[in-house]
Amino acid sequence: MYDSITVQQQDQLKWLHMDYSILEKKETLPLSKWSATDQILCKVGMTRKPTVSARLLEWENTCKHPVTGLSPSSIQALAAAQQPSKPPEKSLVKLFRKLSINLKSKTPHAVSNSQQLALKCFHNGGFYVRDGNALEDMEARIHRLLWQRFGQGFIYCHGCRNEKDHPKRHKEWFMIPISQLPNVFKAIDAICVGK
Repeated sequence: MYDSITVQQQDQLKWLHMDYSILEKKETLPLSKWSATDQILCKVGMTRKPTVSARLLEWENTCKHPVTGLSPSSIQALAAAQQPSKPPEKSLVKLFRKLSINLKSKTPHAVSNSQQLALKCFHNGGFYVRDGNALEDMEARIHRLLWQRFGQGFIYCHGCRNEKDHPKRHKEWFMIPISQLPNVFKAIDAICVGK
């Protein structure tokens, strides 16, 4: 999905169907093909594995779909893909944009994406906490927050099968507007810090 959004080729997601029902209402809506161009499905989970990438690989092997870990830089790429494309600038305009009056530095100071988001717990592809015993509680708090903000629906995964050999329903995926991803990252970071 990440690749489909960043290269703007949504037709790659024809296999993805969703039940947009809200679980609290106990209603089930008909399955719908994925059609949102300004939203992304995010999985929030925990792991006791040594690396986040090891857990992502487990999900890929189970669900038989590529899984991309989101990071501040990938959020930036998603946001950029949402922006309307600008006409190419003339070379003279490009040169003028590089001009600066600042005598102290010839190049602007670069700020990393994680600094822009001011994340305290995000590194090596995920959010890390010191108290590993509290992982389940933190995951549950994050899930409740996201369900409250964005609702809850089911994702039917054709890679995972239930006992009747039907696609398994996952409920820990969240349909999040791409514009809200920085706020979601900040909220997760605050929970992981212990706020």
